[in-house]
Amino acid sequence: MATGLEEFLQRRPEDPEPHVLSHHNLMTIFSYLDRSELPMERLARLELSYLQAFRHHSPLPTLSRYLASDPSFFVDVVSRVYRPRLSEAAKDAATSGPGPEVDVELDEAQQAIALNAYHLLSEWRTIPGKREDGTVDGEVLNQWVSEARHLLRAAHRLGVGDSHIGMVLASSPAADPDGTWPCVEVRDLLETTQSEEIENGLQIQIYNNRGATRRGVFDGGEQELELAAKHKERAMQFSDRWPRTAAIFRSLAEGYEREARHFDETAERRRKGFEN
Repeated sequence: MATGLEEFLQRRPEDPEPHVLSHHNLMTIFSYLDRSELPMERLARLELSYLQAFRHHSPLPTLSRYLASDPSFFVDVVSRVYRPRLSEAAKDAATSGPGPEVDVELDEAQQAIALNAYHLLSEWRTIPGKREDGTVDGEVLNQWVSEARHLLRAAHRLGVGDSHIGMVLASSPAADPDGTWPCVEVRDLLETTQSEEIENGLQIQIYNNRGATRRGVFDGGEQELELAAKHKERAMQFSDRWPRTAAIFRSLAEGYEREARHFDETAERRRKGFEN
């Protein structure tokens, strides 16, 4: 089955049009392959190639597990989406000769993989080092991040890679005995790594995880003020031992306070009949 799927990907435009598998059949095949003895790397790369067919459904499990276990695969996926950052390439060229080619046109197959890779990174929620019981192995997490950042730096994609690392950290479980979130392993990692891109990625994902909101026509920013208060409380809780984590929640609180003022002003204008 795996060989057949791989051969389909290598099909040339002039080859006869094959029978196209339905979504149900594809899901059945990948479900079978996930239970088979097919090496995880081979299955993960197959799933990446066919990911577009599943993007409106749950992400395929092998991809998420493999991203969280193999930092080189993560860097490969990032490299398929983003071109090398000019500033990083120029810095490297100053010390080791010419930088990489950054203006490379992708063929149709490469563009399809790049789109799939983007969807994968956007939907990835498996934090490296997460155990089956929901706790996080801090040593595994730190090793994964260290190796991934080393490879990202070599690929001149450290900035965008750090951003996606921060985003997946937002999937941290509340594994502390008192339910504190994010878990201490993530807080310690932020203090050790001191990467603004990782912190920004985490903050963006925390904000995005809120999702859509609903409010009445004359409702102000009460929802946002409530969230701001919760984030301020977390910032105070973390300020002594984890100042970088505290700064993330302080920034979130300030952002929600700005939003609250905006909604309050909009509601007031509507009450006075100045805005529909």
